[in-house]
Formats: sequence, C-alpha cells, structure tokens
Amino acid sequence: MKSGVIIFCLNHHHTIIVVLVVAVNCFASAQDGWLTVASFPGKEKLSFASQHDSILYAGTVTGLWRSSDEGYSWKQVLRGNAITALLATSGEAVLAGGAHYIYFSLDRGMHWDSVALDNQYPVHRIVSPAPGEFMLSTFGIGENTYEGDGIYYSSGDLKQWNKRNQGLPDAAPPTDQLLADRHGRVYVTIADGYQNGSGGLFYSDNKGLTWTKAMLNVSGLSSLRVEKSFGLSITPADSVLFSFTGASVNIAVGLNLIKHRDDIATSSQWRPMILRNVTNWWYDQVLNAVYVARNGTWYSSVTNTASLGGVWWSGNEGRTWQRLNAGTALAISTLFEERMFAENKHGRVFMVQQLDERIYYTDRSLLNPVRISGKIVDDQGKALGSVSLNNSIIPNLSTDPDGEFMMTVPRGWSGTITPSRMDYRFEPASITIDAIQQDINLSSIRATFTGKHVVWGFVTDVFGYPISDITVKGFEEEIITNANGSFSFGVDQGWTGIVSVAGDGWQFEPASVSVEPVFGNIYALQFTGMPAGHVVIKGSVNDPSGAPLPDAVLTGFPQLTRINDQGQFITTVPAGWSGRIAVSHPDFFFTPDHIDISNIGESLNGITFRGQVITGVDDDWVMFSAYPNPSANGSFSFRWPQQPAEGKVMISNLSGQTVYSGTLENFQLSETWQAPGRGIYLLTIVAGNKSMRHKLISN
Repeated sequence: MKSGVIIFCLNHHHTIIVVLVVAVNCFASAQDGWLTVASFPGKEKLSFASQHDSILYAGTVTGLWRSSDEGYSWKQVLRGNAITALLATSGEAVLAGGAHYIYFSLDRGMHWDSVALDNQYPVHRIVSPAPGEFMLSTFGIGENTYEGDGIYYSSGDLKQWNKRNQGLPDAAPPTDQLLADRHGRVYVTIADGYQNGSGGLFYSDNKGLTWTKAMLNVSGLSSLRVEKSFGLSITPADSVLFSFTGASVNIAVGLNLIKHRDDIATSSQWRPMILRNVTNWWYDQVLNAVYVARNGTWYSSVTNTASLGGVWWSGNEGRTWQRLNAGTALAISTLFEERMFAENKHGRVFMVQQLDERIYYTDRSLLNPVRISGKIVDDQGKALGSVSLNNSIIPNLSTDPDGEFMMTVPRGWSGTITPSRMDYRFEPASITIDAIQQDINLSSIRATFTGKHVVWGFVTDVFGYPISDITVKGFEEEIITNANGSFSFGVDQGWTGIVSVAGDGWQFEPASVSVEPVFGNIYALQFTGMPAGHVVIKGSVNDPSGAPLPDAVLTGFPQLTRINDQGQFITTVPAGWSGRIAVSHPDFFFTPDHIDISNIGESLNGITFRGQVITGVDDDWVMFSAYPNPSANGSFSFRWPQQPAEGKVMISNLSGQTVYSGTLENFQLSETWQAPGRGIYLLTIVAGNKSMRHKLISN
C-alpha cells in the first residue's frame, strides 16, 4: 500500500467497501425516534465522542469539529485530514487519529498538537486502559485481504508511541476492534480475510505487552473461525459482547456472543444473543459496537440495507431487540452504516452514522423524564402553528398546526422557554422553569399579530380584461392598479374601511366595498369597470337541456357581441339606448324570439334565451319558392302553394344581422321583398314548432 492514501473500512456483512481519500488534498420530540441537533458541521462523519456533558466532537472526512453546547453551534478545530478515530477522556485530554498522525489536546479540544506515526493504515480505535495511558489500533484493506499495523501504546507522553503486538498472529496484524474494560484489561480483534484461523478475539492484562487468544466455544458449533469483527463492547456488569462473521467448519456464521470477562480466559461457552428468531440462528444480523445508556438500555447498529440495517435497541440487556430508525437517513453508500453514540448527564443519547453528515439525538433514555406541554393561540383565540420555542435543551421545537407543543426534559431541569414567530408578540414573552419536578401544562401563552395583513383586489372591465392605472381609495394612502389590474395594501390587525375605485372615463360596480375587521389576508375584492355613462347587459343562450350554445348568433346591440363557451354574453350600451335583441341558430328557434329594450337606465342582468328544437318542415311548404333567385335587382316574389298557419318571418345577412322581421301574415300580403343590397340572405319562416329556411341571392 502506497503512503498518502487513507482507507476507510466500513463494516459490511460479508462486504468490503473501500473509500479512498488523498491525505494531502482530501475529498471530500425524539422520545420514540431520532431528531437532528440544531446544526451539524462539515461533511460525512467518521468518528464521534463527547466530553464533560455538553462538549461534542465530530470527526469528518475534512477534519475535526467541536461543539460546546450539545450541537447548537460548532467550530472546526482540525482541518484537512480525515479523522477516523476519537477518544475524549473524563479529564482534559482528547485524542484524534487519522492516516499517519495522532492529534491530541490537553484542554478539552481548544488547542491541539500532533505526532506522526509510522503507521501505513488509518487509526481505527483509541482507548485508555488506565488514567493517562493510551492504546490505539490500526486497520485497513490491502489488495486481497484485511491489513493493519497492529497496536500502539503511549504511557502518557503523547509524542511517544510504541507497537505492542507480541502474541498477536503477525508483526503487523489487522486490528479492527479495540476495547479497555474498567479493570485495565484490553481486548483486540484480528480480521482474517482468508479464514485460516488467525483471526479472533485477543486479550491482554498488561496493556498489550503480551496477548492471549480467547477461545470461542458456542453450543452447536465447532471450529469457529473469525473473518471480520463488527462489534466489541463491555457492559457495566463486565460482560464482553463480541460480534463477527466467519465460518464453522464449512458453513457461514454471523454471531453476536456474550460472556463475562472473568470467563474469557476459560473454555466455557459463549451465549449467542439473537436478533432474528429464525431456524438458522447461527447466521444472524451482526451488531456493531453496543452502547449502554445510563438508564441501562442498549443501543447498537447493523450495517445493511434499508430494510435490514440501522439502529437496534434493547430494553432488557440484549435478550430482545427492535429496530429504531425513525428520523434517520441512509448514508451516502445508500446503506445504513455503523453508528457511534454519546450521552449527556440527563440521558440524552447523541448519534452519528459513518458517511452521513447528520448528527442525531433521542430522549428515549432520558433519566427521570417530565413533560412540558402547552398551546399557543392568537388574539382571536385561534391555534397558532409554526411558533418556535427557543430553549436550551430541545432544538428546533415548534408548535404543530393545532398550536400545541410538548417537550420532554429531565426532572430538575431549569431553563427558559421563549416563543417567537415573525410579526407576532407573545404574552408572556418568555417562561422560566425552575427545577421542574412534575409534568406541567403552559396554556396561557397568547400571541398578538404585529405585522400587516394584505388586502388584495382586482379591477377588470365587463369582459374580464384588467384595467390598469385605476385609483384605489380607502387605505392610508391612495394606490394605483398595476398592469394586471390588481392592487394590494398592508393593514393592521382589526382594520376596517370602505374601499372604492375611480378612473377617468370609467364607472364601477360595486361603487365601494365595506371591509369588516381584518384578521388575515383578504383576496376577494373585485370591481368591474365600464365606460362612464354606460350600463351592462348580461345574459345567456342555452339549448332545451340548458347546455350552452356558443355558436348561436346574437344581433341587435350597437357593437358585435359574441356568446362565450359557457353560453354567456355581456356588453355595454350607452344609458338611454333602445333596441331589439334576437338570437338565431340553424337548429333552434328561441323563446323569447326577441327582447325589446327601451331607454335603458340601469344594468340588466339575467337575460335568457332558451332554444327549442326545430322538428320538421310542414308538407304544405315543400312547394314554396322565391323568384327570380338569384335576383338581378334584389327584388323577390314568392309562391305559396297553400296558406300556412300563423307564424313569423325573419331575413338575416351572413353576418347574422336581421334585415327583416315580421309576421308571416304581413309578409304574405306584401307579396314581394326588396333586398337592401347585394349579397346572400337567409329567409327563415317559423310556424309553431316547425321551420323552413331558404337562401336568397341578390346580385
């Protein structure tokens, strides 16, 4: 392996994933689930530790970050190199490992020094077997199998590190997991990609001067060989937890084993911990390191797919397990990767995942929890959501759409809860909690809106087209409609007023709108403009079933007026206008057949023309004819084979304009008809529910 290359080994079950990073220029309520801390720095995480309750350290692919306030804010304290291992002691010392260096701080991560190691592979784990003494393991991937530089030891002078590999299967063994118990015993696991028997669990009672291999005896299995260890942990009751993949004779195994430390040196059997209740219990999901929380619950993880991997939790010391992935995400590998845990004095558990930039926390293991709940309403008594409740223990807490919130805190917690939301004032402005001992409900928080509500409106003509440059009155100042005919103005909570519009040459309906007290944005003001001195005529044209007839022809108005797709028409006429409105269609006659308007003085709405189906042509009319047709001078005579029933006659040009309308009787008496000019005319005779059409051509 060439120097200058860092190899990150991810604990995939029977899978080795290698992420290469150039050392000189590096690439790159939580009661039932997980939430993220207020902020998370840098890029993907590789290591994690906590110190003195509120200090968090996060090792990333680009350096080391430190937070002194449980993740609310962060500062980068080491730059450039990936930090693959971390140890924060109960004193002042912090150690961080990378490819070829150990970085150390003796003042809780404020100032740092470093020393180069002769290691070829990255530092993988760091432990303290005794106060002021430290050991580390190195681990990586070679071309064909697992590699490493073995174990290093420092007696306290962190500039001096010596290898301690005597008793291990190689002078430079691949030491992946490293653990020190409270009695000073150190444990290390050796990976063996070839499964030739060199891998396994080793222990030392003299800080690595000599190592002894632990026997792996499990009922029902023989000749166990370790390929890769995933988890090595110790419980407060001094039980060692060892998880690995490998083989028993010629079958693959995945085991999570537990045994008391006092029995490690004996040939007594290890007890399997079962995650999945399946027949082939020897091939189980393999746990990464187990973290035992202050309240006795266990946290671990399984490196696997989204359906199998993630966080695993036990509330009964590993007898049964359940997945706890709510609120978490996959790593950039698209898998759930190994998790690392830390905890504060109240029992809040923090977590990072390898190759995931986020930092999570849960209050599932909170010690002596009590709940603070409440509801925030506005000055109208309505629930107010999205109110931030700033406090020192729950980041990103806010009210739900019902205005309610709930936070779980440790008994005895003291702090201040301060509600905030843009454009609102709160009473009380903040709430101080002093040494809380029981659940409390804060139901007296009231919000008063201090911003502006927006009153919107639109001004259009009778055809729906926007009218710009119209003056809008009634607000604190006059405003003008824009090119879209719209206007808006900000008003205070509870504002009332009368809004009106005005423009040269225009008149509007309604003339004004009264606005009731405003407690929210208003979008509904609508004004319709028409030329001054005009009135509006609106109506509809439908067939017998009520369906619109947009292809019907409307005549009689001063200007061309069309029927839209909804069968409606609208137009303006000067006040005092008189005229006859009629509708024609080749398949219908209409009721009424026309409407006479005389000296109109106000707008007319609701005119309706209803079509009636033309059912046929009377046999008596079949022999009807007009002659001469075409007519050279526009004069037509008519031949009536038999006198038809009473009816009406209408003649229109091709534009739909009526040029003649009268009773059938009067038309027959006149015997001839003179066209007003050249063109084609349509003669329509209607009697009862029957009709006949005839084309007249005037040359």
